Amino acid sequence: MRILVLAKPGSKKEGVEKIWKDLLTGYDIYKVKINAKPVKWKANEAIIEVLADYFKTKKNKIKILKWNTAKYKLIEID
Repeated sequence: MRILVLAKPGSKKEGVEKIWKDLLTGYDIYKVKINAKPVKWKANEAIIEVLADYFKTKKNKIKILKWNTAKYKLIEID
């Protein structure tokens, strides 16, 4: 499964919220709030942890495919 994620680093509460489904690409779009700041991959690691909890899977099953330095990320979950 592939999803688009809108990252919200530096949030007070961590969590995942489904925003909408993009009809052009077919991807579900999620907002992921994390405490970590976007410094040295800490935000990406936190996003993977939060998504693993949300989708009830292991962290090694989640990969950031594109835009790993942008707020929007294309993520693949096995």
